[in-house]
Amino acid sequence: MRSGSGVAAAALAAAAVTGCGGSGDSGGGGATAPAHRAAKPAAPGGLSLRRQVGQLLILSFHGTTAPGYVGNILRDGAAGGAILFRENVASPGQLRSLTAGLQRAGGGSVLVAADQEGGTVRVVDFAASVVGQADQRTAAAAAAAARAAARDL
Repeated sequence: MRSGSGVAAAALAAAAVTGCGGSGDSGGGGATAPAHRAAKPAAPGGLSLRRQVGQLLILSFHGTTAPGYVGNILRDGAAGGAILFRENVASPGQLRSLTAGLQRAGGGSVLVAADQEGGTVRVVDFAASVVGQADQRTAAAAAAAARAAARDL
C-alpha cells in the first residue's frame, strides 16, 4: 500500500468530519447554512481552527490532473497541500499546469511535495539529480546537486 493513500484517506476523513462536503441540513426540514460556510471565530493568527488543522493535512490523488474534489478540499482549507507521485507527473508542461491548478484552488498557499531525493528516488524524472545524495563525492557536489534539483523543481 502506498503511503500517500493513508494521507489522502486522512484528509478526506477530516473533510467529512468537518462538514466540508455536507449540505449542513440535519434532516429536520429547516434550511441551514453548510457547516463549512458558517462563520467561525478566527484564531489570533487569523485562521479558524478548522483551517489551522487543514494546514497540517496533505492529500494525494491518482492521475495527471487533479480531480474536482481535490480543488474543493484545497479551496475549503480542509487540506494544506498535495503530495505528487510518479503517476501524477508526465512532462514539464503538464507538471507546471498541475501545480498551477493546485495553487489556484488553494489561493496560492498550497504546499506541493514530491519525494525527490536524487538517484533512483525521483518522482520528477526530468529534474536533477541523477546521482543520489549519499553517492555524491563531496559536500560541494551534494550542494550543487541540491541547487540543481531546486532549480528544476
